[in-house]
Amino acid sequence: MLKLNVLSSGSCGNCYIMESADKYIVVDVGLPLYRVKEFIQFNEDKGIDLYLTHEHTDHIAGIKPFLNKFKPNVYTSEGTAVELHSKGISCEHFYILDPSKIYSMKEYEVYPFKIAHDGRQPFGYRFNFNKLSVGFATDLGFVSKDVLSGITGCECVILESNYEDELLINGSYPYHLKKRVMSSKGHLSNKEALNAVSQIFSKGLKKLFLGHISEENNSYTLIEKYVDFCKSNFAIEADYFKQMTPVKGLELDA
Repeated sequence: MLKLNVLSSGSCGNCYIMESADKYIVVDVGLPLYRVKEFIQFNEDKGIDLYLTHEHTDHIAGIKPFLNKFKPNVYTSEGTAVELHSKGISCEHFYILDPSKIYSMKEYEVYPFKIAHDGRQPFGYRFNFNKLSVGFATDLGFVSKDVLSGITGCECVILESNYEDELLINGSYPYHLKKRVMSSKGHLSNKEALNAVSQIFSKGLKKLFLGHISEENNSYTLIEKYVDFCKSNFAIEADYFKQMTPVKGLELDA
């Protein structure tokens, strides 16, 4: 059985941990080590694989102590590794992945795909297990062909639904920040996320989780309506992650 643990999803920090019988697969460590350890007690008999999407602080804030404490296998893009090295993080033993190639690990396959965001070389990830595929696509300015290729056919998808257009446009962000969020290398709006789901739901999607939701430019009340729409119109399970609200032990098996 594969379980998903979400420490946080959003600008305050991002960290997802999938747990199988023999392995922890961690996507980003954007929180302090003490919070990670408070949330989950890692079984020393299980290996840890860490995948990094990009180098922004809310995705790598806790990486140094995490590396020192757990000595995980680390996988990321060359561009992200270069940026981390410039921040004083040793990347000597990192595994550098090429986008659009499938890598066979001991218990699963991983397919990194390019996303449009203002990092050096950001990735989304698709993890293929025996009878289950899980896609992670957050921090992206638009849903490209690469993103659609990465998440189409997944039984479970974690997808960004960052902002509602009117709330962002009329909100308190300064103009340059609004422009950045809405750009092709910024974040994904609710409507763009819904459009992406409309393109993949008939290809085997069973569970959808909306994440990286802005608490300044979005509304959980609105998100609940989008979730309900997905349930009613696409006949899938759907839910969302609140920032800084941990979720533990979600069963992902189809």
